[in-house]
Amino acid sequence: MLDRYWWGSVERISPEAPVPIINLNKTTLAAGGAANVAANVTGLGANPFLVGLIGSDTEAKLFRKVFSRQIEALGKKNDLLIAISTSGTSSNVNAAVMTARQIGCKTIGLTGSTGKKIASLCDKSILVPTTRTARIQEAHIVIGHIWCEIIDGKFQQ
Repeated sequence: MLDRYWWGSVERISPEAPVPIINLNKTTLAAGGAANVAANVTGLGANPFLVGLIGSDTEAKLFRKVFSRQIEALGKKNDLLIAISTSGTSSNVNAAVMTARQIGCKTIGLTGSTGKKIASLCDKSILVPTTRTARIQEAHIVIGHIWCEIIDGKFQQ
């Protein structure tokens, strides 16, 4: 995710409302969201190798293949790729699924009710039955926690 920052100077106050009129001098883009988190934890000594959401930004055209390139580098036959896309139409996530399948990875898709594209690409899929982004993402979090609990239980046996 990229954040856009505007730089400028205030020259006057609007006569219609008590807000400043800004004379823009420059606009910059910087890593935001998941990319910002990755940059911050790197500064603390961590070594994250996957960066989320940045590939979905319009300005990040160079990152369209970021996930599929990582699958090419790290994926092996019979690995499991869990592909998460709220809409199911994220071109970068769908490309990663296709790359994973070419390598021989198993694939599971997590998406919303309109995510039939990613569902058709994955071996198995869970479609959360709503179009509301927040509800889909909340359900994905719960599903992830349930999976972790199941896996953790297997290690404790």
